[in-house]
Amino acid sequence: MVDLTKHFKQGVAEVKSSAILNFANYTSQYPDIVKFTVGEPDFNTPDHVKTAAIKGIVDNHSHYALSNGTPGLRKAAADFLARHYDMHYEPSEIIATNGATEAIYTVMSAIINPGDVMVLPTPIFPLYIADAALEKAEVIQIDTSQTSFKLTPDQLQAAVDEYGDRLRILVMNYSTNPTGVMYSQEELDALAAVIKDRPTFVLCDEIYSELNYEQ
Repeated sequence: MVDLTKHFKQGVAEVKSSAILNFANYTSQYPDIVKFTVGEPDFNTPDHVKTAAIKGIVDNHSHYALSNGTPGLRKAAADFLARHYDMHYEPSEIIATNGATEAIYTVMSAIINPGDVMVLPTPIFPLYIADAALEKAEVIQIDTSQTSFKLTPDQLQAAVDEYGDRLRILVMNYSTNPTGVMYSQEELDALAAVIKDRPTFVLCDEIYSELNYEQ
């Protein structure tokens, strides 16, 4: 019989099983511990959300929806961004996905060509590395342990100088997982100035933005 695993897409073999999930599964065998392994609340889904989900099923909202999300959901997302961050988008500019994991991979697969460079300030959530491997991108990890766990303009400029127009994506994950670090507006402006005239996309993963209590 042919071993079809040898004919998978190049890059699949480079994707390792998630160390985070492996450790989370390991710790789950111990009762009465507080787990800080995965981004999951320690409370159940609120009753009003459960009721709305049940009502959706009863009302037969269980057929194919628009691939970019229902108009009501996209409008709610636009309203949220305007209310909380003064960022104004039309619902038509928003795409709903099944969680951040799908969103990240969708961005990667739409932008990256083989040989493109992705810059990651580390330490960082490792999912981006797996996605980049699937798209045959070159991942450049910039160690931020000596710069208060923040990417600096000098570090980013050095990457630009070395990789030029191959530098396709800069990943900014903040509040940063796992350090919890936030960037100020001035720090973000300084980073933006380095690449504003370059063919570089910035993937901003702000899944924990609501867990910032200082600024």
